[in-house]
Amino acid sequence: MNETAQIRVLLVGDGAEVFSSCRRRLEASGCHCEFAECEREVWNVLQQRQFHIVLSVHRGRSARTESLGALLSGSRTTLFYALPVEKGCWWVPILKVGEECFGAPALRPTEFAYVLDEVLGQIKAGFASPTIPIRIPLLTSRRRRRKPARISSPLAKAEAL
Repeated sequence: MNETAQIRVLLVGDGAEVFSSCRRRLEASGCHCEFAECEREVWNVLQQRQFHIVLSVHRGRSARTESLGALLSGSRTTLFYALPVEKGCWWVPILKVGEECFGAPALRPTEFAYVLDEVLGQIKAGFASPTIPIRIPLLTSRRRRRKPARISSPLAKAEAL
């Protein structure tokens, strides 16, 4: 995958350690990850660059965090909120390649890894599809000249008898 077709991921949270295993997985898949810590930084980064995936630790402290989904709605971005639990976090899908995920259940880390791989595949397929030339065969110029099929009617057979 070339630099222009690299999957861009924004990781949003108080510290990068929440994303450590996820970040390793993403970078191993060829993704470019950026980290934003504070709210102001997140909004500035999102106004300057587009991201394919945004992973955010949801703290529920402010209404601004909730509006991240509204800001990205209508784009082709995938957005997940991480809900920290005792060991690790559960991931709540908000947008999946631009589609809203209302009512989708939270995902445990192993489920999230599977879904993330699925999303990466969809994004990579989107990179590949515009570059594949579509050729529609011209049927009129390549038609083989065939003799018309003779269909005998039952009436003609009856008259011949």
